[in-house]
Amino acid sequence: MRCLLGALLLPALVVANTEIVNFAAVAGSSAKQHARKPDWPVLHPRTTTNWSITPPAESWFVLDLPEHGPKQYTLRLSYAASSPTDFAITIFDPSDASGRRKYARISGADAGVFTPAFKPHSSRWIALFYRVYFPGFYATTPRRPDTAEVRFVLTLEPLLLGVLPASLAPLVVFIFILLVVVARAVLPRVLEGLEGVAEEARREMGEEMERLKTE
Repeated sequence: MRCLLGALLLPALVVANTEIVNFAAVAGSSAKQHARKPDWPVLHPRTTTNWSITPPAESWFVLDLPEHGPKQYTLRLSYAASSPTDFAITIFDPSDASGRRKYARISGADAGVFTPAFKPHSSRWIALFYRVYFPGFYATTPRRPDTAEVRFVLTLEPLLLGVLPASLAPLVVFIFILLVVVARAVLPRVLEGLEGVAEEARREMGEEMERLKTE
């Protein structure tokens, strides 16, 4: 029971941002086309891989989809909520329209906040103090903090029935089984309680009708 409770509470401890794009696997379903470069990494369905980017920048990936398989797929990008980065995913068709292969462009934009300009103090000695001991904060023009490498996770998986990610299928089955077990354990008691209430109401109504007849 404690393990189950911990598993249910664990997602609340995870703080992350997610970008999701769903797309059709058939050729020509994307409005945009692009030619492939040989150095693009390849992503396969039902895999989760780790990557990094230093914004502002973009990375390209090849989505190698099977010829015979689901018609709908989803590409999910997750990254730490503390990262000052905005991600965007764009799906492209190959310019040669080869098979069910797709291209994904991951764009990372720097979302850091500019440091306000520091106004020098009227005193020359105080201004010198700040220059010597706080050189990183002493700037007469606004500046953006140094950008750092941002790590992100990519998950490519099929959509069951066109809406349900394959990785969530076990969770859905577990919830269904749990609801069935709870219903079988609780529903008889609830029905028994309702039947008792209904029986009491019928008895009181019968007594009231008998009283009215005798008056």
